[in-house]
Amino acid sequence: MIFDRSKLTARQYMNGWLIIFGIIAVIVIAFPLRWSIEKQLGDSIEQTAISELKGATDKIEIMTDWCDERHRHIIGAAESYFKLKGGITITDDVWQVGGEIINNNVELLKTWANITPGNDFMIYQKTSSGYVIIASTRNFTDNTLSDPRIAQAIEKNTLFYDHTMLCGVPYIVTAKPLHINGELKGILLTGRDETMIQDNNEAMTSMSFLSNGFMIWTKDPNYCLVVPNGMEKDWAKMPDDVYNEMARSKDGKIRTIDFTHLGTDYEMVFLYSEKIFSYVQLIYPIF
Repeated sequence: MIFDRSKLTARQYMNGWLIIFGIIAVIVIAFPLRWSIEKQLGDSIEQTAISELKGATDKIEIMTDWCDERHRHIIGAAESYFKLKGGITITDDVWQVGGEIINNNVELLKTWANITPGNDFMIYQKTSSGYVIIASTRNFTDNTLSDPRIAQAIEKNTLFYDHTMLCGVPYIVTAKPLHINGELKGILLTGRDETMIQDNNEAMTSMSFLSNGFMIWTKDPNYCLVVPNGMEKDWAKMPDDVYNEMARSKDGKIRTIDFTHLGTDYEMVFLYSEKIFSYVQLIYPIF
């Protein structure tokens, strides 16, 4: 049967045009409305993320201040002990204090390290080839000081406090020059193994409701200090282009980055905290 448009009534014509206008109205009004609602939702999530980020950063900076204070206290206790015992003497690379040998004397070092449980204490000796551990509360496969930043700070007679890697283990450390009779002879170093913080990721990430997307990346190298449980493999390293963008933002202001990682689109709010030498972030999928 061939459709004869001439037989349509005026009402049918009107109904047809109303349908067409209705479709146009849906396109013109509904889609922008949906976009507006999604934008408002996204803005709300972002503002919540920024608020949580600020709160989490404040808590971590307080914890970092406490850690720095405890480190200084541990080193100060060791220095006071050396002074009380008449100072350190060195004979043929054998270190002694008050007649007690320091080399490999773990129990002696533990008396200072245990002032704050969870810390390690190490004494490095300056040699012609660098700094070498002579006593430590922890055994390492390599006893040399691998981070040149620590040595540079010590040579300038300044205190070092930052994230570092000791024989492949991430630490937050405080290192101080050790002078004997006015001459730089070594380093007093105390620090906390940061994998203990990683082991407590559940408590750390509970600060965020956003898919547990709370993370901390250290400034150097590209190393994730805190990552949500079960996501360690996916987030062991930040994508290079994102990390490079982060590295350009060290003014303490909150930034936002959209990026794709392993096929998923994410939005990240982050800031650089000079106090903890790290980027603090909340990362969540873009819906």
